[in-house]
Amino acid sequence: MNREHEPVMARFADNLSGLRRKSGFGQDEFALLADLHRTQVSVLERALREPRLLTLVKLAAALDVSLDLLCEGIGWQVVAGRTPGGPLIDGRLVGEDVAATREDI
Repeated sequence: MNREHEPVMARFADNLSGLRRKSGFGQDEFALLADLHRTQVSVLERALREPRLLTLVKLAAALDVSLDLLCEGIGWQVVAGRTPGGPLIDGRLVGEDVAATREDI
């Protein structure tokens, strides 16, 4: 796993578990509703794996929320002179100090 993705996965995990709890679902009931295995929900809520696109769609549908809300606070920014860009958490570039070091090379 790319260490740069860890904050992104942690934010997604927080969003998912928070929305699930707010909806009043336990993991078992929620997993059944989303057509996923309970362990898959657990792994996502513990930020151990990145979800696939179809999994994101299933999760959002089961929660009756948009993908935007499920992924709230997560983004991507292309930085001038740096390819391919970098992940954002709450509008802040993850690893900005690392990016500056890469540009100096």
